[in-house]
Amino acid sequence: MGKRFQVHVDGLAYGGRGLGRVGGKVVFVPFVLPGEVAECRLVREKARWCEAELLEILEPSPLRKAPFCSCFKDCGGCHYQHIPYENQLGFKEEIFSSILSRQTGIDSSLVSPIVPSVREISWRARARLVPGQQQAGASSSWGFFKAGSHDVVPLSSCPVLVQPADEILKLLNQLTSRGFPASEMFKNCIIETGLDDSGRAVLFPKGTGRSKLERIQKFLDLAGFSAVLGGRHGRRAVKISSPVCFYRGPGAEKGLFSPAGSFYQANLFQNHILVRQVVDYCRQAGGENIIEFFSGSGNFSIPLASRGFHVTAVESDRQAVEAAKKNLERNPGERSQSLEIIHSDAERYLKGTGEGRNFDTAVIDPPRIGAAGLCRLLCKSSLKSIVYVSCDPMTLARDINILASGGFRLSKTRPIDMFPQTYHIESVSLLDR
Repeated sequence: MGKRFQVHVDGLAYGGRGLGRVGGKVVFVPFVLPGEVAECRLVREKARWCEAELLEILEPSPLRKAPFCSCFKDCGGCHYQHIPYENQLGFKEEIFSSILSRQTGIDSSLVSPIVPSVREISWRARARLVPGQQQAGASSSWGFFKAGSHDVVPLSSCPVLVQPADEILKLLNQLTSRGFPASEMFKNCIIETGLDDSGRAVLFPKGTGRSKLERIQKFLDLAGFSAVLGGRHGRRAVKISSPVCFYRGPGAEKGLFSPAGSFYQANLFQNHILVRQVVDYCRQAGGENIIEFFSGSGNFSIPLASRGFHVTAVESDRQAVEAAKKNLERNPGERSQSLEIIHSDAERYLKGTGEGRNFDTAVIDPPRIGAAGLCRLLCKSSLKSIVYVSCDPMTLARDINILASGGFRLSKTRPIDMFPQTYHIESVSLLDR
């Protein structure tokens, strides 16, 4: 057992933990608030910092509130349920601004106020679940990993999920309790729901033997919701998969839909704000010719094309490319002449065909790891501006520094809260030469 000690919490760090100092060493501890005094136990120690688990709040902050979920602290899905939502926003804006100022040297005045989420709870339309061992008499086995481990915290319901997604979670648990041991049949499952309350499950099976697939087919017949199987050899439909609408608004009044397993924003109620911010920054950047990397199923490219921009959308997921083309057909108009959709890896395209083409602005929406290699290539291009959509301020700061070596300077940035109750911070940034 690690030693026990008390720590005064000085602030919140990116990652959902509070920080303080003991004996000159930085201590990170979860589920605390600035100004609190906490009793902790050491769990990990390095030369300059250590990690601790929270045992007791000795002096609570007046901001502290009771969490709304009984699984909070055990489940790894949420980090901030003990903080009122308006204060979550303030902390996120402060953390985001601090990371960029400290790591890139930008003036904090370039950071616009954070955009609140339309919903504080019941916002998550897409989530990955993992199956745990079914316990005798238990009503649930599917859930999320416990923070920092591979132990599964089973959930009978999740207040952060939108209702259709929560209903699928409940149904998965019901089927497991009826003789379908999920931990033996599946590696994990992605629940996907849309604006029209449609839903499906993308199930990743353990093994593909005939008897296993027959059992899975029986499982799906009883489920009643649309599902597909995913795996190393592509996604094979076992039942016809319901279309999931992830955006409906200006430029796509008939909706944009995603294929099973392809990425789309988990907070659909904030996505239209994200799209609007990207369009606004592209307008401010000037120029008509846009290249978009990691373009997915057309979330930004189709609304941009509808505003008169000439867009080249580059995406490596073949299914997402096909979905983008169908979304373009679904929302016809002049945009069909001003949007080119290309199936290619971003860096490969830029090194090849895209190298000799003249674009004014690049829109990039990379995964959490960022796009360091792509940014190095963009430094060598003739681009005037970059609109960078990020879900991780740490990799955003790294990539801003890379782009600075190519003459790009951050003009403005805005955090958008796509993930209430968590430490995650989405943002859109405009960089100009």
